[in-house]
Amino acid sequence: MAITVDVVSRRTVKPSTPTPPHLRSYQLCWIDQITPVYHLPVVFFYSAADADADLEILKSSLSTALASFYPLAGRMSGNSIVDCGDQGVDFLEARAPGADLSEILSSDEPDLDEVKKFLPCSKGEASCCDSEPTVILSVQATVFRCGGIAVGLCVSHKIADGRSLFSFLQAWAAAARGSSSSENSPSFDGAAVFPPNANAVPYEGEKPPENKPPQVRKRFVLDGPRIAALREKTASSATTRFQAVAGLVWRSALRARPRARAAVATLVLDSRSRTEPPTPIGSFGNRCIAILVGIPRDVVENVASDVTNESANNVLEAEMGAAVEGVDAEYVRRLQGEDGWLRASELTLEEVQKCGGLAEAGFDMNIFSSWLRLPVYEVDFGWGPAAWACTTLLGPSAMVVLPRPPSAGDPQGMEVWASLGEDEMAELQRELDKLVPLNPVHHVGQP
Repeated sequence: MAITVDVVSRRTVKPSTPTPPHLRSYQLCWIDQITPVYHLPVVFFYSAADADADLEILKSSLSTALASFYPLAGRMSGNSIVDCGDQGVDFLEARAPGADLSEILSSDEPDLDEVKKFLPCSKGEASCCDSEPTVILSVQATVFRCGGIAVGLCVSHKIADGRSLFSFLQAWAAAARGSSSSENSPSFDGAAVFPPNANAVPYEGEKPPENKPPQVRKRFVLDGPRIAALREKTASSATTRFQAVAGLVWRSALRARPRARAAVATLVLDSRSRTEPPTPIGSFGNRCIAILVGIPRDVVENVASDVTNESANNVLEAEMGAAVEGVDAEYVRRLQGEDGWLRASELTLEEVQKCGGLAEAGFDMNIFSSWLRLPVYEVDFGWGPAAWACTTLLGPSAMVVLPRPPSAGDPQGMEVWASLGEDEMAELQRELDKLVPLNPVHHVGQP
């Protein structure tokens, strides 16, 4: 699949009403502050009836939604403030004159590099936007030859996590449908919940070693019954769909590595439901916290060497489940003070130290995140749910899972995007072939 996408126009969309002067400076919370400068990309593919009219509705409704989500139309000012001066967002109109939507939907092996063509940026990765780097939100609407539309967005992760992004998307879609519902109204309480600190700086992460093997990116579509069967193999009935699949991916990576050393998994959790009282779902900004699950080298050796040992096979899921269970209201409360960012760093260091990851041999890390609880297929601009939606954000040794489209008729299924070393991916493929027969169907007919 090689699709040509031509950008035919670019304009700036500003909020429909001016942002009041007293809201001009939007204060980031410490979670925002430590988030690196990169953009969160997502693309939705829709069947549409009248493309030109639909594009005009998209632009006008975007302006309406920005009046409530005004920081998205602002500009970053340093690492602590958004200047909400209604500078606007970029809106690109594009055409794919030689392609139909069916070419995307019928692909069993979607190419993320091709999907990135439907984003308003050159890479769909860190610091990706073509315009000035302080632009917070960019949108691209691409019309296919058949009349279908791809709506792609890149939003700065400095000020929005997945839940915030989808609250905005649902508000924008509601405006496009002519709805005035306040269900997705945002609350900008981040600085009050997680107070900022001048010493909180963006996390740079560890640089991968120069000899790190090439990464392979691949998507696996797992149906609900197969995932249920996988969960039954774990030691606890409390193991979630996500944990069961993450455990399988992690275990495959451990077994394929040439030497055993401490292993760390990073899990991304939404803190909104874990605060006391619970933070409103419309709380805007980064509310996700990263927790680490450390496995010492001797356990890694057991997992890697004894494929028939049930306890070894289930230890990863058990450790992830226990770590998630431990993130309760008290845990989150410790992160809410003025030194919350420092406490988060200490907790991270403690987990790495506890598993022996600070020894000379170091440790390997995998990152796991889930979009299963996000309303991915509830973004309806008037054309119904998307035929398919995905993100192109997939770093090394990472996995992200997304729900399947409603048209697939598989609400318990998921799409698993993984980026692993070549040997690790081959091991994962063997495990999936053996334990979880794949359903390669990408989409079950256009709506």
